[in-house]
Amino acid sequence: MSSNNLITGGILAIFLVILQAFIPIGLHDLYSYIVLISLAIAAPCLTACIIINTHVSKYPYTQSAVIVNTIYGAGVFSGFIGVAATFWYISWIVGVVFLMVSLVVFALSLVYVNQLSQDEQGLHMWK
Repeated sequence: MSSNNLITGGILAIFLVILQAFIPIGLHDLYSYIVLISLAIAAPCLTACIIINTHVSKYPYTQSAVIVNTIYGAGVFSGFIGVAATFWYISWIVGVVFLMVSLVVFALSLVYVNQLSQDEQGLHMWK
């Protein structure tokens, strides 16, 4: 739960910085709309996750609910789209680099997590 709050807080902090940059500029193209729509979706979802996680931490016997995971997933995905659109707004080359690196890192993370779940003694593959 605490790692979810860390990720959630980080995405919200990034969006506050992005929002500060977009307020004086205003909406004038597709990418700025995508960024702000993503913010409008991610901010309430991720704020709700922080509130839920705070209350759930008081009850150690509770299990993760599907609806909470759905809200968290929607918030993180929307946050990713918003950050990608911001980079694309700055420069399409930067946007492509961000997307490519994100895909590689995501794939490597999946391999790492899969290896962790299969190897009970540690990560022999990475040593």
